[in-house]
Amino acid sequence: MPGLLIQTPVTEQSTCAHQECGGDILKPSARTILERCDVQELRELERLRRLGWNEAALQSYYDERRRNADEHGRLAFETQRYYYNAVAQSMHELIAIAGVIPKSGIYDFLVINCLQGGHGSAILQSAPRAFGVGIDPPSEHAEGTFLLDKLDKKLSRRYMRIECDLGTDEHPLFPHIHNFDLVILGGNRLRVHLHPDEKETMLSIPDVLGSARLIGDFIAALAFVQAGGTIVARLSHLEEFPSTHLLYLLDAISDTIVVHKPAFRGSGATRPWFHVVAKGVAATDEHALLKERYLAGLRGLWADLRGEETNASTARGLRFDDLDFVVSTNDILNPKGYLPRLVELGRGIWKTQAQAISGFLAKKGVRVGDV
Repeated sequence: MPGLLIQTPVTEQSTCAHQECGGDILKPSARTILERCDVQELRELERLRRLGWNEAALQSYYDERRRNADEHGRLAFETQRYYYNAVAQSMHELIAIAGVIPKSGIYDFLVINCLQGGHGSAILQSAPRAFGVGIDPPSEHAEGTFLLDKLDKKLSRRYMRIECDLGTDEHPLFPHIHNFDLVILGGNRLRVHLHPDEKETMLSIPDVLGSARLIGDFIAALAFVQAGGTIVARLSHLEEFPSTHLLYLLDAISDTIVVHKPAFRGSGATRPWFHVVAKGVAATDEHALLKERYLAGLRGLWADLRGEETNASTARGLRFDDLDFVVSTNDILNPKGYLPRLVELGRGIWKTQAQAISGFLAKKGVRVGDV
């Protein structure tokens, strides 16, 4: 199935060739990967992206889509319900494809960034004995209007939602927060709507609050998942920082990794989102120690991103070396290091997105050639 890869050992056979880095700042990107590795799927995706960016007639469409994304919490009820159903369908796909819910079932799960509640709906339908907890930023900052309690009151009785902004608030010890069989990161958008050439010159991620929230989400996931449990994370741009490093982190502490990008209509297949399912997290002593080391590093980084509590100007966005305590960019891009693994994980994701973008551009009258 397009967009899916189950973990397999990295072999020595690869089309990657070693090249020294050029430029002042080394960071993962389509360009730096393609300089080292001939990946047809990523090369085609990058070509199609640039076609879209350079097509002047599409700029108003993209501008409106970005406005809608930034105003997600204020969209009309019918639009919110559309997103609720799309997220639920994506979650049902992951349950079927990646075995998110084992045959033995799950009893407790946590959703960080509930959005409209589609994740919880799918899990509660699939696991009748499960009870869920959701953590969301306060309503004015949430990325969607929570609808589970309105659309399915019966399911909502097994789901408790708590408001807490993991980008600014200390992680509280909620009475119902403990170790969960399953933790879902619903998706925290980093706003980086820039032309690929502009991204190459960035010194850090400009979205300050989004950076802190993303790291806060991962802290909560690692802190609250039980040994041997599952983490489902929704990330963006598999070939770029910080997704490269966060994918490596999950790969390093789990028994099995599955990546998947839904392609059904309404799933946002043209966008760079994809899902990572990490199963058997910290199931061994070695993985458990590594998880704790990463967790300590993330907590230190989160405090640094927030800056001084009394001085908002000291907060900052992610820099490209902030996750070097997990893995360095040199190791990510090393053809004898993690790069072959990253490429194998990414091929299906890039192919699925390229096919979706090609279809979209063709409908808009843009000549795209063959994918």
